[in-house]
Amino acid sequence: MDNNETKKRLPDKMRLTLGIVIGVYLLYLAYGLFENLGNHAGTEQLLFGACACVFAAAGAVLTAYAARALAKGEYDKGEADK
Repeated sequence: MDNNETKKRLPDKMRLTLGIVIGVYLLYLAYGLFENLGNHAGTEQLLFGACACVFAAAGAVLTAYAARALAKGEYDKGEADK
């Protein structure tokens, strides 16, 4: 077995940076949905609220994961490989 196959694959720095950008964008979308929640009524308000919660949770998790990995150097050619 090759040494590269046994080693855990780490994401590269650009993928983690894009993860942060996408996560922040999802948080921005969630904020916009929460902000306009009062403009809708009934089922539409419930749907907007549910989508806002999903976007906020996904954005927070993605941003936190990518930022933590960047801070710890857990990316390809980072400090974790040394």
